[in-house]
Amino acid sequence: MRRLILLLAFCLPAILAVAQQPTIFVSGTITYAGTETPVPDHPVNIETFYGNDSINSFVITTITNMQGEYNASLPLGNTTATVHITSPDCNGTVMSATYTVTPNNVFIVHDFSYCGGGGCQAYFTYGPADPASEAIAFYDMSGGEPTSWYWDFGDNSYSEEQYPVHTYSADGTYQVCLTISGADSSCFDTFCQPVVVGNDSTGCFAMFVYSGENNGENTISFFDASFGNHDTWFWVFGDNTVSYEQNPVHTFSQSGIYTVCLAISSANGDCSDEYCMEVFVGQTPGCMASFYYYPDSVPGMYNAYQFVDQSMGNIESWSWDFGDGGGSEEQNPVHMYENPGAYTVCLSVGGPDCESTWCETILIGDSSDCFNYFYYQTVGNSASFEGYHSSNYPATYTWSFGDGTSGSGQQISHTYGGPGTYYVSLMTNDQDCSATSSQIVVIGDSIIFNQVYGQVFEGSFPLEMGMVMLSSISSDPAINPYIDVTMIDSSGVYVFPYVPNGEYVIYAIPLNWNGYIPTYYGDVVNWDEATHIVLGQAQNPYNINLVQFEMPLNPGIGSINGFITESSLRSGMLDKVKMLLYNENKQVMSFSNVTGNGTFSFGNLANGTYYLYPELSGVPGSYVKVVITDAQTEAEVHLTLTPNGILGIGENNDQISVSAVYPNPASNSVTISLQTNEPAQTTIVVSDISGRAVIQQQIDQAGGNQTITLPVDQLQAGIYFVRVATAGGASATQRFIKQ
Repeated sequence: MRRLILLLAFCLPAILAVAQQPTIFVSGTITYAGTETPVPDHPVNIETFYGNDSINSFVITTITNMQGEYNASLPLGNTTATVHITSPDCNGTVMSATYTVTPNNVFIVHDFSYCGGGGCQAYFTYGPADPASEAIAFYDMSGGEPTSWYWDFGDNSYSEEQYPVHTYSADGTYQVCLTISGADSSCFDTFCQPVVVGNDSTGCFAMFVYSGENNGENTISFFDASFGNHDTWFWVFGDNTVSYEQNPVHTFSQSGIYTVCLAISSANGDCSDEYCMEVFVGQTPGCMASFYYYPDSVPGMYNAYQFVDQSMGNIESWSWDFGDGGGSEEQNPVHMYENPGAYTVCLSVGGPDCESTWCETILIGDSSDCFNYFYYQTVGNSASFEGYHSSNYPATYTWSFGDGTSGSGQQISHTYGGPGTYYVSLMTNDQDCSATSSQIVVIGDSIIFNQVYGQVFEGSFPLEMGMVMLSSISSDPAINPYIDVTMIDSSGVYVFPYVPNGEYVIYAIPLNWNGYIPTYYGDVVNWDEATHIVLGQAQNPYNINLVQFEMPLNPGIGSINGFITESSLRSGMLDKVKMLLYNENKQVMSFSNVTGNGTFSFGNLANGTYYLYPELSGVPGSYVKVVITDAQTEAEVHLTLTPNGILGIGENNDQISVSAVYPNPASNSVTISLQTNEPAQTTIVVSDISGRAVIQQQIDQAGGNQTITLPVDQLQAGIYFVRVATAGGASATQRFIKQ
């Protein structure tokens, strides 16, 4: 959900532009389970995702009237949409329902049974029962201890099995609901979601569930719940690690909130999809204070308000401060204010192993009933916040985190710079209603993080399937550490929510094959030409336009296979390397992902001259020349990854290399040791960390070894890159530090 927050500002103009087009109408009633009496003044959150977009959304919150009824209207436009309806239950769970709407089907009616969930919560996933049939298998994944299950498959068919298999008579999208109940009234809940039956443009749907997040440890078991004809899995755990297993078990190094993504695909390319969700790792708080309120009609009492406890956890005590000197230790008190005005009401709750406080500013005597409130959850030093606004109009959400920083968006995650008690405030505003609420949040150890986001394009369209890597640029001449990796969504959007201060390069990698290659921010294919970003002063968004490669006109039967070995380097870097393939004119043609054991390959190559170039952020590389002929249709290349670069072994390397740059660090001058296999006109360019050329010189290289000394005394202290290139396109890069 952190991505939704960041992109809300981007999607809002488009939403407003279609406001006069087809509209979604959502309504329903919330009643108490068993008695069917209305639940008034209760919040209902309605979130709409448009088309295939799983990130950008339109969110409103409405309140039930005295009859327990709610209704809302949302823009649709000429597209389909997925509508999620949620409302807090009395037991700390969330009642929810999901619907799919089209311009010809815009009405949603959904009723909730309040205080009916009790000790269980309904949930299910689904997938093909047999790849050779059209049957759908449904998997009950409900929580609690239900003893009965009732399925409504959305086609006038039903089942009372726990794990039914159902065959639909026609393709389409069906609203499937699972209702569970227990031995007594403490367990009753319903969950609904749309089920797509038949062929779809994606060919498969990614989804996963996980368990173990509250076991006091940091080990999480992930279970693939996807369906379709996929045969590969790629997990990104949000902590600089990945996995290719179907059902991995992963141990995080520390507690926190991580965005985990699963990308699935098929070998023939007709299936690809991805799914991301927040995973809370480590112990979550034992309780969380929360309440809502509404005017109460008590005879002889004016400005009387009913306060209703909505806190979660094992709570044994309640302490209310009504902001006017009055207080109460009841769970759900009624309080009368003597005068109209704004009052800050705080509820403190406690249990055997927890305590929590929630404060909210309420307006007494204001008939508009304008207010907001928010929930939060903390893990380690990370906190995830979600706010609610009382009106039906789109509102802005502005957060003050109590540490001098702020943010915007209905849902937002924040990491604090150190342990302490922080007073967090939420300010919401629409055309007619401005409200503020606050509460105290206790946070543990952490470091300061930044949010980095942007969009990746292939030509004029967003990249639909890909990943983005973030690598630091360090003053250490050794290889830069790999920092983080994340998946993009179907709109080409990527987000890194927790990035420490520093200097970085951003690398976008397509996972489909549409004629584009991995590209750095700055729209270049090599890291030494990339535009660096400096965090602490983020300039979001960082958009990337993928570079298009030259498609071969006449494929052949040739192939290049190779492997990279590690030397004096920590493990785990090989699968970060992308092997680029160039033609004889040094035009990039394709790329290959290097596996974790260092292998790579290219096939269907025609006879001719090719160049390989290993690309790894911060690591100097050199071209490796390979010739495919009728006599030699297969070539094998060996390379070694060292702290000084990626070097070819026993192969016909390109014409130029930089064997050393010294002294490093340098003060007054720097000497460059060059080597070429034949005479060549060579250009030497020294660039600063932003990519700006500060020194440029041309020399005639006679061939063999040669040293060039450049003055650097006028340069400011920092990191610089020396790039040498021949007129034929061969190049090599090294780095040095100016003191």
